[in-house]
Amino acid sequence: MEPKKITVGKTEEVTEVAEKIIDAEASGILLVIPKFSRLAESAANFRLLKREADALGKQLMVESVDEKVVKLAGSHGIECRNPFFEAGGERRFSDISGNAPKSRGRNDSSSKEDTVEPVAAIHRFVEASHSTRKRRLLFRPRFWLIGVGGAALIALGFYIALGVLPKADITLIVKTVPWSYDTTVLADKAVSVPDTKLMKIPGQVFQEKKNLQLQFPASGQKRVERKATGKIIIYNNYSSAPQSLVARTRFSAPDGKIFRLTEAVLVPGAKIEGGKLTQSSIEAQVTADVSGESYNIGPVARFTIPGFAGSPKSAGFSGESKEPMAGGFIGQAPFPTTDDIVKAKDTAGKTLENSMRTLVEARLPKEFKLIQGAEQFALGKSDVVTEVDADGRFTLSEEGTITLTVFREQDLLTILSEKAKEQNAAFEIRQGDLTYGKPELKPGDLLSVPIHYQAKLVRKIDVEEVKRTVAKKGEAELRAAVFALSSVESAHISLWPFWVRSVPADAERIKVTIDYQ
Repeated sequence: MEPKKITVGKTEEVTEVAEKIIDAEASGILLVIPKFSRLAESAANFRLLKREADALGKQLMVESVDEKVVKLAGSHGIECRNPFFEAGGERRFSDISGNAPKSRGRNDSSSKEDTVEPVAAIHRFVEASHSTRKRRLLFRPRFWLIGVGGAALIALGFYIALGVLPKADITLIVKTVPWSYDTTVLADKAVSVPDTKLMKIPGQVFQEKKNLQLQFPASGQKRVERKATGKIIIYNNYSSAPQSLVARTRFSAPDGKIFRLTEAVLVPGAKIEGGKLTQSSIEAQVTADVSGESYNIGPVARFTIPGFAGSPKSAGFSGESKEPMAGGFIGQAPFPTTDDIVKAKDTAGKTLENSMRTLVEARLPKEFKLIQGAEQFALGKSDVVTEVDADGRFTLSEEGTITLTVFREQDLLTILSEKAKEQNAAFEIRQGDLTYGKPELKPGDLLSVPIHYQAKLVRKIDVEEVKRTVAKKGEAELRAAVFALSSVESAHISLWPFWVRSVPADAERIKVTIDYQ
């Protein structure tokens, strides 16, 4: 049995075509679909038609000169053909019955009924049954829902295609012009803003002081006589009145060894609590009266004060040492030579300078530029303790001051940008390489710095203006507008999706990227 041929109008919706398939009293349906049919707008349309035909037990076939229709139908298992590619140009399908297996390319001797029905006859048939189909469709809930859903999908597709998807990507390749500038700039702390005419920029001075104490080995030897030293606690168990003791006041150990106060002290008065006297105390430094190791004695429970002998104060005032006296010595011992001291000062000065430089640079705000050679370091007070410790090392104390003169590099770049504009008004600096010569410190905290600047200049391009210029333009107008821009060497233009033929009107959907040669 020959398939029922149904000619599909260009504007017919999928629900209308589905209704024709339902109404057709044939086991095979041949849809003749013209070019630019609405059915070709979505693959879902063919999936729906195939599903309905299968549900009815009907064999569905498609004939169309539109390759897109053929491709979409074929992707859903619908047998289809393009009559232009058939031998002789005849619009024929192989013999197909509702239950027989599909076969393509069979030779048969068909009668006139095999030929395609005239389009006019089909249209008359369609018009005659159109109103009846519409009434029947209203009473088919499933197909009514399909129609509404299909319309919604199509509307959504149009919204996405026309309102969401279209965009334009434009990359402009702009030619750069080389530019170099050599000059000397002056960083001056008296200047508050960059001065292009005088080539001055604001300077800033940072200063730091520090004292460093280091120990060094003593290489010399000499006879040394040193007295033992230590600490004693002086007690007042005599009176509530304070007692002053002058420097070099003697304290006597039980074995008669004498130690003297290094400095004068005032022993506080004892406290009277509940009618009873509670002794007071004070700690003081003492030195042996005689040099030598014999005075390196251990802790002493009670020292007496010979000056109070024969008076009531003798019993009321006493001393105690809780740690040994030490340092007493007579003999050969290490001693720093003049050369030791000179070397020690040189080492201490360098160590101090490096330490201070590291410290100041770490504290320097990030926006400031420090050029090597733009700092001053000076040594101050120096103190040498020639007495060596138990390891034969002497002590050197060194004081230093470091002064850094710095500037903000951005201030310098501002001046260079203005200089570039003076010579090339329509251009601006795209990128540059700034190198510095040897700086020179001048009186008044001035810093003179030679500079060499190499840069690339580009003509200014207003991206927002470009977007306004190209909006709504077709491909030909777009390219003309782009290449009319000054200094544009080439451009890459992409309109998306593939069916878009003009730039969107919305500037947010236009992306303009500037690339530089």
